[in-house]
Amino acid sequence: MSLTQNHPLKKGVLMNMPVELSQENKSFATLLEYIKQIHDPRMQKKITYPLSSIIVISLCAFIAGSNNCVEIAQYAKERKQWLKKYFNIECGFPSHDTINRVFSLINPKEFNYWMTKWLKSLFPESDVINIDGKVIKSYSSNDPLTLVRAWSSNCKIVLAQIKVSYDSNEITAIPKLLDMLDLKGKIITIDAIGTQKKITAQLVDKEAYYCLALKGNQHLFYQDIKLFLDSMSNSEFENVNYTYYETFDTAHGRRETRRCWSTNNISWLEQMQEWKGLRSISVVESTVIKNGKTSINRRYFISNLEADASNILRIIRSHWSIENQLHWHLDVTLNEDKSSIKGIFVSQNISLLRSIIISLLSLLPIEAGFNRKRQTVNRRPSLLKKILLKSG
Repeated sequence: MSLTQNHPLKKGVLMNMPVELSQENKSFATLLEYIKQIHDPRMQKKITYPLSSIIVISLCAFIAGSNNCVEIAQYAKERKQWLKKYFNIECGFPSHDTINRVFSLINPKEFNYWMTKWLKSLFPESDVINIDGKVIKSYSSNDPLTLVRAWSSNCKIVLAQIKVSYDSNEITAIPKLLDMLDLKGKIITIDAIGTQKKITAQLVDKEAYYCLALKGNQHLFYQDIKLFLDSMSNSEFENVNYTYYETFDTAHGRRETRRCWSTNNISWLEQMQEWKGLRSISVVESTVIKNGKTSINRRYFISNLEADASNILRIIRSHWSIENQLHWHLDVTLNEDKSSIKGIFVSQNISLLRSIIISLLSLLPIEAGFNRKRQTVNRRPSLLKKILLKSG
């Protein structure tokens, strides 16, 4: 079946001219089958470097340690002999200006669709999808670019991303992102900004489950649930059924105990009918001991799942993965907040590439940190085949 049969984007666009593979090795065929569905916005008569070449070379460069278009172009020159095994490029390799210009022309929605579709083909499906937004501070001090992403914590892959409009916020972007995903049977976690009645209704209509953080922006609804759960967890109520679960971790001189109470006793909630599918409420208490100091923090959640404290705590902890395993790497390891890349399209497309390599490096069977893996790939480019061709 052709990959274009169920294309969700505007019909009638020209497909990208596929790159010609050398006869020596057609290993990149699977990846290219997805990439060649992306429309090349350049004038066909003036194309020197096929779009597929630019995207694949950029992906290889990012995996091997590049962080911007200048470094991509430099990587192509340094690895010319290896790259020529896979690509017949008579005109050499593109400059950093060409790479930047091409990524500034590609439609981010289309780029996101086909690249994440390929990425998902490499990993098993996950039961939990985490939704969260991230600001790219380097884009503009006055109007920073905000991207909302769907992340699979189990597989460590970005499933989709969407830009937040400058005259809007994440509340309006999240429903659009959810519409891009098949959510049937999935469990969705979102921070408190996404705890909205319309969003819970959308999730239930899409046959999904939700576990959403609850904070003061929901005013009386939050206050009522907080008071009830605090009293319940302190054993102030009799005849209130609930489940309880706790975990304990020790690392780097830090001890943390997490305790979760979950109950489906919500018939007393006056606003219960306004939150579609609402079935349970939960509180998670984290006690951290570090350097002789103790801190205690409580967070509150609503869900249309059963009141199973063990499962609820697992789901809540998975949401922290999008910060610790995605956003942290984007900022600290890949220097996204210090990037000199500008432009609304190129910033989104390059940010997606950064997110993708975080996932791809998890496929590398090497016991090493993120930066060490990139250094190893740079020294041994043959490892790129193990990463990029898992589905081949």
